[in-house]
Amino acid sequence: MSFTDRQLVEYLPQAQARWQRALMERRRLSTAERLLRARRCSYCASWSDMSATHCAGCRRRFTVADDTEWDATVSRASATVAEAEAVLADLARGVMLERLNGVSHG
Repeated sequence: MSFTDRQLVEYLPQAQARWQRALMERRRLSTAERLLRARRCSYCASWSDMSATHCAGCRRRFTVADDTEWDATVSRASATVAEAEAVLADLARGVMLERLNGVSHG
């Protein structure tokens, strides 16, 4: 495949923007996946296994309020994973950034 100079001038900024968007979505995906694998203590901010009953850092027992917050976090993180995966799939298929910026996934 070859490009004219004019095509390259148009293509390169689009490619750079797509790459930046893909990096942003990968970061969002990585962060959300981390939230699905572990829970954070609201007292000391240590990470614990998602099934833990006590914090790995301060050993405080997780409360019902902590569990309710954890459930909400899991819900938000799951939605973020689905959205980021959809955007990355669109980018891989070549969907234009203008369409991605105007369309909400999930």
